[in-house]
Amino acid sequence: MKNSKFFVQYSGEGFSIRTKIDINGEVKLKSGIVLSGEDLFEYHKQYYRDNAKHFCEYRKQRYQDNHEKFLQYKKQWRFDNPQKVREHRHNQKAKRRGWGVPLPMNSYFKDSHLHHLHIDGDHRTCIYVPVDLHTSMRHAWNSPNTMWEINIEIFKWYYGITINGVIQ
Repeated sequence: MKNSKFFVQYSGEGFSIRTKIDINGEVKLKSGIVLSGEDLFEYHKQYYRDNAKHFCEYRKQRYQDNHEKFLQYKKQWRFDNPQKVREHRHNQKAKRRGWGVPLPMNSYFKDSHLHHLHIDGDHRTCIYVPVDLHTSMRHAWNSPNTMWEINIEIFKWYYGITINGVIQ
């Protein structure tokens, strides 16, 4: 079927009927109704629900047969993506605390910690700060006085507030 073309005979909302036709006009391949978009998504969801036991057994057997490969792949991925691993761990800890996914004001840089600002009860707003600044004073999210003090220092650093050329 080197000299064939793909011809869409009819398309409707959420489906299409396709036929493959060669140069001579002969129908080489017919496919029935082909779902697309939301209909395709719903079809796959229903198919998975109907065959969940089969998929579960298949995954279990595949994992048992390739256990060492899976572990090696996982280990290599973690080594290749340290930033994603760090973000994932932080997000999981935040979710366990009920804080939601963090929304940093700036991006990660080397030797930085993610500091949650806890302003007006919003635990998601955070900022990456240098380790030295973050560990310079003790603070706890449930102690408003310590959070206020460290947040002032962090905002001074972030906005570069200086007095006589020295960051205050």
